[in-house]
Amino acid sequence: MARVENISLDRMLGLSSKLDGTKLYKITKSSSEIFTKDLIIKAILDCNKFLYHYRKKFDYYGYEKSNQVFFDKEKNPYWKAFFSNEFFRLYDGIFLGHYGCGGYQKYLGVINRARSDLLSSDSGEILERYNEFYKRYSSQRDEVVSSRIRAQFGIGKKNTGKGIIEYLRFENDDENKDVFIFWNWFLNDFIDEAEYERKIKIVTPAEHKRVFKKYVRKYIKIFEDAGFRRVEK
Repeated sequence: MARVENISLDRMLGLSSKLDGTKLYKITKSSSEIFTKDLIIKAILDCNKFLYHYRKKFDYYGYEKSNQVFFDKEKNPYWKAFFSNEFFRLYDGIFLGHYGCGGYQKYLGVINRARSDLLSSDSGEILERYNEFYKRYSSQRDEVVSSRIRAQFGIGKKNTGKGIIEYLRFENDDENKDVFIFWNWFLNDFIDEAEYERKIKIVTPAEHKRVFKKYVRKYIKIFEDAGFRRVEK
């Protein structure tokens, strides 16, 4: 009866270059009913008295996400999601304000980081455009707010605030209003929401699948270069 020993990849490769034995590997799908895209690679070095075994699971959603926010040529924000040193663009609905129940503080942190990364990578054009907008907005804001207060006392008509009403709702948050006003202005001026949703649904899944396959193929190549033969069953 052979002695079975589970070993690391480095040890498996080291022993396979020194010992005579049957070298096999196989790729199988995860048995999970939830994580159906996960894969498992198994390899053995069968030396009769010793059976060396290696196993690694590839989690389809086990990528690492960058803390930095990046922007494509259309200024659409995304994260970099990594499998080893390969990455795909992770377009995320949170940048559009889709943060779900209880995600307000997370959303605030994300758009604060996005604003910082955007401005640090920009030549100054975006900030200049924003400053022009904010100057106009400030002037209109004061006019709208004062007219509304006067209207409460029966003086004049209430200004509807057309064009800036969506920004006024942030004025009550003194600590974070600059972040919210900037990011909503940025979305309105630069981001086509329908196109961004398309990237979430089509671009990200396609790149995710491609990079995941490339990540798995790297391990396949390692074993094949070491003389392991693939078993399909």
